[in-house]
Amino acid sequence: MTSIESMKTQTIKTRLFINGKFVESSDNRMFDLISPTRNEKCVKVYEASEDDTNAAVAAFPAWSALSSSQRESYFKKLASLILQSHEELAQLEAMSMGSGNNKSQYPGYVNMTVRQPFGVVAPIIPWNVPILFLAGKPAPALMAGNIVVIKSSEKAPLTSAKIATIVEKASFPPGVIGIISRHGSERIGRLIQSAAAASNMKNVILELDGKSPAIIFADADIAKAVEETKDSIQWNIGQVCMANSRI
Repeated sequence: MTSIESMKTQTIKTRLFINGKFVESSDNRMFDLISPTRNEKCVKVYEASEDDTNAAVAAFPAWSALSSSQRESYFKKLASLILQSHEELAQLEAMSMGSGNNKSQYPGYVNMTVRQPFGVVAPIIPWNVPILFLAGKPAPALMAGNIVVIKSSEKAPLTSAKIATIVEKASFPPGVIGIISRHGSERIGRLIQSAAAASNMKNVILELDGKSPAIIFADADIAKAVEETKDSIQWNIGQVCMANSRI
């Protein structure tokens, strides 16, 4: 198992992934990533400018013209390469946001839907489980024939940066998957909410926060209730929307 300390000495690509190429930000701005594991700076990450974001959006290829079976071949290759990198991805996730790297591998779920290509989809990935959202949000959009420009969290951009290198190895057509990093803001959040309302919620999917109380009745098995509630509160170091926050 590779240690977090040894990973610091490895080269981590933190450039932007736009139109199938790794590029520095157009204004060369970068930000420091602080690892909560050691509370110290572990890497510098390029921060996308408005021009970089526009370049990623403008890289719309003929992805939607491909058949679903043609898109499938890219995803099978990508999935195989991601599995080969699972240990490194776990370490990068731990370095970025402090979660453990010993999570079990569970079989996933399959949802079958039929969609018309929308165009350019912009998933904004949160910091607490970035690789989960990176895997779950862009894939349906891509399989429906859209392209994606993914904005990783400034708090946990490393697994997204690593996935970009795997996408490159999978030989996806240039511009189909763009991965950029920059700081979010309250202003951008309000603009997204405004655009969502103007579209009658047709053009946006919101992953909203949640409050999850644990209600323990007087006749409950207290030992079991304590164990289950403890696990729910502490799972993923408590950084998950479904975690118990009240008892």
